[in-house]
Amino acid sequence: MGHFPFRRSLLCSATCRAKRILSLDQTSDQELVQICQELGVAFVAHSLLGRGMLVDQAPDPTRFVAKDFCKFNLRFLTPNIRPSLNRLLKCKAYAAAQRYRLEGCR
Repeated sequence: MGHFPFRRSLLCSATCRAKRILSLDQTSDQELVQICQELGVAFVAHSLLGRGMLVDQAPDPTRFVAKDFCKFNLRFLTPNIRPSLNRLLKCKAYAAAQRYRLEGCR
């Protein structure tokens, strides 16, 4: 049986705690980082906005295929996508300064 169930319960606990922290208190970033460090895990925020945004080339809403969920998602429509693209540029600049490479699954 090993440590898998125990490990899974820790990760589930961290995930639930992270969601609570993020939803209730945006200033608790340091607490979330400490939890992840203690558990030896990474936390990656997930949202539909993140779908395809953390790549070398940002998605172009005018090129979404007809069945793509993002084509009709308000987050990807003009003018809503502009602030997201601005945040992406800041994220890319930070990643470049840290010598990280942004990768995604689009």
